[in-house]
Amino acid sequence: MMSAGLCSRVLVALSLLSFYVYGAILVGGLHDEDPSDPEVVQNVNFAINEFNQRSNGEYYYKLLKIVSAQYQVVAGIRYVLNVEVGRTDCKKASTIEESSCHDSELTKTFFCTFSVLEVPWESSKTLLSSSCKVQQ
Repeated sequence: MMSAGLCSRVLVALSLLSFYVYGAILVGGLHDEDPSDPEVVQNVNFAINEFNQRSNGEYYYKLLKIVSAQYQVVAGIRYVLNVEVGRTDCKKASTIEESSCHDSELTKTFFCTFSVLEVPWESSKTLLSSSCKVQQ
């Protein structure tokens, strides 16, 4: 008969082997997601809207391209979104709809990383962090 310690080590080894053999995804790690996935697009739009509300800039920014997306299962789903954004010609003080804003010809393009936490069962989203750098 196997001892309890040996039995638990065998179970752990078999579990690890099954992850290796079947290529299973370990919970808690970052995983690539298709940038065109509707959930990704929805979270990018949320992040840019929050970014526009929080920034001290005079103009609105809009999405130019979703570069990459990753997700992580935590107490919800955390998305790490890498995007290119550009400044529009619409000032925040105007009453113009943001969707009707055009890219400014004099704008710089920014590379931004947004972290969004979505908790679907609470219908909540939070922009955890944002970091943007001017594209060269």
